[in-house]
Amino acid sequence: MVSSVDQIQWQALADQARSFTYCLTDQQDGPIGTAIAIRLATRFFFATARHVIENRHGVEIVPRGKIENAVSQFAARHCSEQLDIGLLELTADHARYFDFADNSRLCTTIDTDRDLPALVVGYPSQFMHSAKTWLNSQTRLCLCGCADFTYRSVVLPQSQWPDNDSVLPPLVPGRDLLVDFQHDGRMTLLPPGVLLPEAPPVNCDTVDPHGLSGGGIWLAQVEDRNGLWISDIRLIGIQTGWYEQKGWLRGVRIEQWLNIVHTKYPDLAEGI
Repeated sequence: MVSSVDQIQWQALADQARSFTYCLTDQQDGPIGTAIAIRLATRFFFATARHVIENRHGVEIVPRGKIENAVSQFAARHCSEQLDIGLLELTADHARYFDFADNSRLCTTIDTDRDLPALVVGYPSQFMHSAKTWLNSQTRLCLCGCADFTYRSVVLPQSQWPDNDSVLPPLVPGRDLLVDFQHDGRMTLLPPGVLLPEAPPVNCDTVDPHGLSGGGIWLAQVEDRNGLWISDIRLIGIQTGWYEQKGWLRGVRIEQWLNIVHTKYPDLAEGI
């Protein structure tokens, strides 16, 4: 049985991770995925999956809990040629609508030999029942009726990875992550945040992760500092896909995303 202290600690972790997580939409198709807001030096990025933003011309990012214009103008867009990860860059003017994780929130060193407590955050398409768009002659406003959903789970150690004959593309140590995504197993759904009071109730008996792509995989840590419990999260990966039959969610480690930044923004390399 989960104690009330444990629940409070995990809720604090979830609130931190959610604060940097945003919904991506398409002007024609509606919600399409998830992105993580990351600030590096004086530049503002949204990390996400390549398949969410590649070959789309109407991508927008929705500010959370604010009736503001959905941002659709980006300073740059870059994707990996080999991996399912990419980024959108915002101007400082547009960045004021969002909360960004800084470099201290990124974790590039993890213990791959044991289960790691993790939070998975994103916007499953099945829960976006109330996504609405309002049009008028001057502006386009987009509000999502249901906020992000957060899953408490574990990152699987490499010793539990399957043979590469059973998964495609093959898993690569140091590059990929697997998260337990079995709703009746080690995955626990934390209470959702809601953007609009009139958002409908959500049935969470089954979870379809479509729409989570591009969201964060966060290492969940609670430290005892002189008797004071401190909840802290670190971004270790970006969600890119799932294996339905196995009950696994797949991700790419954050250092792979940082490699894109190093390549496209050499002025940032020393500060990352």
